[in-house]
Amino acid sequence: MSFIFFSAVFLCVWLRIDPTLYSVAQEPFFQLTPSAIMEYLSYPGGIVDYLSAFFSQFFVYPLVGAFIITFFLFLISFFTLRLLQPLSGKPRRFAAPLFIAALCLSFHCNYYHPLSITIGLAACLAAFTLFTSNKTRAALRRFFLFMAISCSLYYSACGAFFLFALLCMLLEILKEKRFFLGLAYCVVAGMLPFIATEFCFLISFRDACLHLLPFGIIGYQHTSIIFAVYFFFPALLIAQAFSKGRFMARVSAFLLSRFRHQGVTRAVSAFFPVIVVFLVAFTSINPTDGASLRFCKFVKKGAWVAILQENQKSRLDNRVSNFAVAQALYHTGLLSTDLFAFPQNYGERGLFLFGDQSADYRDDAFFFLYRSELFLELGLVNESEQWGYEALSVEGETPWALKLLAQVHALKGEYPAALACLSVLETSPFHRQWAERFRGRLANCTFADSNETLRMARRSMPTTDFIRKSCAQPCLDLEESVRQNPTNRMTFEYCMASYMLLGNLPKIMSITETLTRFEYPAIPRLYAEAMAMLVSVNYSALPAISNRMDQETMADYISFNLILKKYNGDFNAAQKEILDKYWNTFWYYCFYTLPTVVKSSTKKQR
Repeated sequence: MSFIFFSAVFLCVWLRIDPTLYSVAQEPFFQLTPSAIMEYLSYPGGIVDYLSAFFSQFFVYPLVGAFIITFFLFLISFFTLRLLQPLSGKPRRFAAPLFIAALCLSFHCNYYHPLSITIGLAACLAAFTLFTSNKTRAALRRFFLFMAISCSLYYSACGAFFLFALLCMLLEILKEKRFFLGLAYCVVAGMLPFIATEFCFLISFRDACLHLLPFGIIGYQHTSIIFAVYFFFPALLIAQAFSKGRFMARVSAFLLSRFRHQGVTRAVSAFFPVIVVFLVAFTSINPTDGASLRFCKFVKKGAWVAILQENQKSRLDNRVSNFAVAQALYHTGLLSTDLFAFPQNYGERGLFLFGDQSADYRDDAFFFLYRSELFLELGLVNESEQWGYEALSVEGETPWALKLLAQVHALKGEYPAALACLSVLETSPFHRQWAERFRGRLANCTFADSNETLRMARRSMPTTDFIRKSCAQPCLDLEESVRQNPTNRMTFEYCMASYMLLGNLPKIMSITETLTRFEYPAIPRLYAEAMAMLVSVNYSALPAISNRMDQETMADYISFNLILKKYNGDFNAAQKEILDKYWNTFWYYCFYTLPTVVKSSTKKQR
């Protein structure tokens, strides 16, 4: 039964959940140095956090990540079974330990769920098993044993300790009938976090109580499962106490009375938990989170074709999908022709992954490194440096942030700062090789030669300083960069895309003057569509290149206007016919999708 169950768990984590997405969501960083170890030892729960960091670095390998999660769920199930043994002579008849593992699996359907919480729960159950295995009846000995285990467990697993303390207290009061001893356990449990915050560690009282507990972690689809898992064990002791020791026997009799054959009971016990596993897997995963993280993973890997395929499959429409698809379109040579073949409901915010003014800073912090990587490719190294350090200040040291900042400082000639980032990376077994290789290239001044992104960024860095507009108007930074050093085709196309998403036709025309420097065989379709709109109104500042615009684009725009005329200029009435013919054009975006147009239309309706 256990083999079938945990095989199903392994396949579910590997094929359905995908452990590689944990690495994208959490960016684990394991350092093997005395200073790093001392930092983890400086607060309660640090030991479990350090173990979690060690195991989490292997999540980049799907099979290994699935095995690690399955192993810790097995430990939870095993210690739950050991907890049941004193309560019933035949606990193996029941699938309760497997159900607990299935419910804990739902935690891992949240990609922001730290592995340390699962390890902490396993440590708590292991400590309770150790406590119950001691058969001494002397109250003083039991109290000192509880004290020794409690101090060790609290220091190792912090908040997970409170479940252990509650179980010990219920065991003494309900089963052993030692009320004062149970009360003493309660006093110890209440005093430990107070002593930790006041006398031992620099930690807030809230963290001293809740660290390594899932309460407060966002992203769970079913928060009720958290309470079901953590209240199952106390409820089990209470039920056993009030049933006078015959709780599991009564459950057994009830089940056997429903099935004549013992084999049927065993079959149901074996396969029903497996069914629960798959129900958990298919109902506890937030599909939007999973799809967004897959987009992020493909961006980090540079898997541009996979991004377009994922977009066709998931049909996700948010800032993350817009950001990833725009990069994929550029790298596949389609940004200037097919930008509006994909939803662009977020305008410029989707292009640069910026949030609106009401966005929570910490929630938005997840995207800082993606912006930093993008601005590095665009040659705006100061902008890249800003977002790299923003990520570092909010999320702490992560491999990606340190690698980006090392590259940015190297491009700017700030070698001591670059070497400082590399020194931290060299403390991690997983990233030491990259850091040593980059250090060697930095010493030979060849760090940009083998990296196309760094080579292009070095060639297209602005030649003089200017005041950055940051997240308010990044298009102005791109425009200034294009005018100073127009060699980066990506900067040019992103600048054009930015102004197109803003619907700023005069700016589009002013930047189009540099189009000839990139040797396009013809004017890209979307740029030609913008020109057609201004040609039709005899715009006086058309660039000379507008003479090369093909007449087919102009004819299409005339047809577009004829449809509007057919409906007497009623955009709403004409939308269906225009959508059928011009759904992927700049014209349709300007009149129906542009965020300012949509807001204006909504305001009028109100």
